[in-house]
Amino acid sequence: NKPVDTDKAKLALTKGTAEVATTVKFADDKKSAVLTLTDAKISNGEYKVSMSGLDEATVDKTTATFTGEDEVLKSIDFVTAGDTIAYADKVIVKAKAVNQYGEAASANAGSYNVYTSAATFTKITKDTDGTLLITLDTKVDGQTTQGVSVIPVTIVNNDSHITVTKNYKLGTQPILTKLELGDARYSAGTSLNGKGENVKYDLNFYDQYGGTMSYEMLQSEDKLKDTTVIWNDYIDSKDITSVIEDNGNDIPQVKISLLNDLDKAGDFGFTVFNQAATATGKVSIKSAKVANKIEIGAMNDVIAAGDTDVYIPVVAYDAAGNQL
Repeated sequence: NKPVDTDKAKLALTKGTAEVATTVKFADDKKSAVLTLTDAKISNGEYKVSMSGLDEATVDKTTATFTGEDEVLKSIDFVTAGDTIAYADKVIVKAKAVNQYGEAASANAGSYNVYTSAATFTKITKDTDGTLLITLDTKVDGQTTQGVSVIPVTIVNNDSHITVTKNYKLGTQPILTKLELGDARYSAGTSLNGKGENVKYDLNFYDQYGGTMSYEMLQSEDKLKDTTVIWNDYIDSKDITSVIEDNGNDIPQVKISLLNDLDKAGDFGFTVFNQAATATGKVSIKSAKVANKIEIGAMNDVIAAGDTDVYIPVVAYDAAGNQL
């Protein structure tokens, strides 16, 4: 339970005699680390984590073992708020598939089939948090009637055959009423550290029924142009920029990027708004290794009359007080 030298400590994961490829991320206090599998998933069997690179005399244990088990899908539940969905050609219905640990199941969107009548099923994708996004066209000429039709939606997992069905009432055309920000996804670590790095937040726009409004629908109806980002804490516009884009799953996202290294650190608040819908968030920024303070260092030599070359030590510090 003490910090380790992360430059020297090496962690490796094996299953039996086979090495399992991972990436290693040490905690800020250097007392623990997370190993993320890069090419496979944990399955049934015995695993061992081995540590090397440190003086064994200073380490209590250099190995740890655990038993893995195959992931098992336990349930699928609809998580879209309410029982009514909008009358539109792009309506997103959300569902959550959960494994034996109560976590989002890792199976990809192609592991599920979706069935509906009256409406037309368009596609199923998986969002950044593991939520299943089912896109429906409920605006089918001659097949649906606003405020009258019922839209049944069934999801089936192809492997376990777990099935869930829900009947939705068909409402009227969607009206943007609410906006929520998703979790911050930094391009590196848990903050912006320098020029070129970015952070992304999903923009969850909701209609009057609590349904998620898709990027494609908002873009086609020219509603995204009204989305604006303003900073609640001062940051120079020449140092940072933002853009609204598709997160890859037909959900809008705001991407905030650093254009320059900053000499100050902190959490900078911002607000996103579109019509009457608003949401606030914050961006954590760490100062780059840019001089924020300069001092004259200790003088060890005497400067005498007639000296032609005189060297004066200068010590620079960044915004966090670290000597550069």
